[in-house]
Amino acid sequence: MNGTVTSLAAWRTSRHDAPISTPGDLVDAIGVPFSDEQLAAITAPLEPTVVIAGAGSGKTTVMAARVVWLVGTGQVRPGQVLGLTFTRKAAGELAQRIRAALVMSGVLSPEGVDDEGEQVILTYDSFASRLVSEHGLWLGYETDWLARSRGTSDDDLHAGWRALEAKGLAADGAVTPSGVDLRQRIEDDTDRLTTLPWELLGSDRSLEFAERFEPPCEALLHRVDETAGPNYQPASRVRSAR
Repeated sequence: MNGTVTSLAAWRTSRHDAPISTPGDLVDAIGVPFSDEQLAAITAPLEPTVVIAGAGSGKTTVMAARVVWLVGTGQVRPGQVLGLTFTRKAAGELAQRIRAALVMSGVLSPEGVDDEGEQVILTYDSFASRLVSEHGLWLGYETDWLARSRGTSDDDLHAGWRALEAKGLAADGAVTPSGVDLRQRIEDDTDRLTTLPWELLGSDRSLEFAERFEPPCEALLHRVDETAGPNYQPASRVRSAR
């Protein structure tokens, strides 16, 4: 297999000298004095787990340490790690933190990843888009499936690209660095605006506000689904029972 480790057992054997075997090793390797609650989340068994934490509680650091723990103790390979978040900024920060923590702890070499590959950290929509882009042809999806799933016609697509090119945000069918920068600024502003209620109201009142605001939002999404074109991807989603 050209030197590629293909089984978790072989991965564990190849990493027999990994520096992480106890929570104390992890704390020493990363250099962060985690609380008991944080360590419980970091070293939890490899099974579905829900961790609830507020703003400023160290969520990103804990998630990075969780990856170091799982990889460093041989429970998973780096390429088996998938991290999903809501914004590109958060995804970029999480990926950077995880990579830095893996290198700092000695779990991965600073010179680059090995045959096992590297963890994948993306936004939810980027990951879904990647899945469809890579495998969509098996289900009959064309390469421009995303725009067309929103009911966009050829004329609309061409007009959109022309408008972006006129503003210097696109060229030759691709988004320019200025366009990428603009999107990042919009996402940064969105992050700031979405966290503002939590910061001003606190967690309890923010949740109360969200519950009160949910019915009109659902009504709006339902109206969008009713009036959109036949190719539009429905906006509303069935929520799991609370």
